[in-house]
Amino acid sequence: QLVAGLTVYTETRDRLTSVISYVYNGYSVAFIGTRSGRLKKVRVDGPPEGGVQYETLTVMTGGSPILRDMAFSLDRNSLYIMSDNQVRNLPFPTLTEMFIG
Repeated sequence: QLVAGLTVYTETRDRLTSVISYVYNGYSVAFIGTRSGRLKKVRVDGPPEGGVQYETLTVMTGGSPILRDMAFSLDRNSLYIMSDNQVRNLPFPTLTEMFIG
């Protein structure tokens, strides 16, 4: 059976390669990796017409694509992001600073 749902975010300039979600202070947030090595921070519980992108961070040097296997640390205080030859660990102050109010 097909999965049904609503589109909350689309991107036309950069291919999306991975997604992981988190609830922060009552907000549903998606962290979306791209083919060009960027991480997009998107609030996905916003207006009915779709998510709101708050920020894009360049996390991989040389534009290496982010792999699909992003993961939170066991204490949920940081996010591990991987490419074919790099691993990055972003702490939550970096990840969540734009999601207040």
